[in-house]
Amino acid sequence: MAGSTTDRPNHPARKQIVDFIRNNPGSHYCFIRRALDIPNTSFNIHIHRLERDGHITHRKVGVYKLFYPDQQGYHMERVVFNPPERMAIEALSKHEQMNIEELNKSTGLSRKSLYRHLKNLQLKEVVHIERSSRCNMYSISNHKSVTAKQ
Repeated sequence: MAGSTTDRPNHPARKQIVDFIRNNPGSHYCFIRRALDIPNTSFNIHIHRLERDGHITHRKVGVYKLFYPDQQGYHMERVVFNPPERMAIEALSKHEQMNIEELNKSTGLSRKSLYRHLKNLQLKEVVHIERSSRCNMYSISNHKSVTAKQ
């Protein structure tokens, strides 16, 4: 049955994209394209064909277009983390609390980027921010949310 989610794409790049999305659900367009080193024009054609044929689906979250395998039983309602958020969660899961400087050293992300992603994680109720006059301390606030595949 053509277009069925059980059919495998027949193009090598499309197989590679579908496999990547299955292993990294919730990844955004540029992250996937860069990880697979596929030129933008080609990647755009492949991603649209895969969506049209029912192999993948996407969800728009803020400015990110996040891709998921389109298979029965896949839960779209679970918490979605983009790659920088995953990096922050991974760093925070290893420590009880961290400040922005410690997160910067641990993840390699800029302070500006970290502030934005930590704010998003706070809105998703994953990160707790303890505000103080000297510096903010960040910690994981909801371990159930973090158990979803990051």
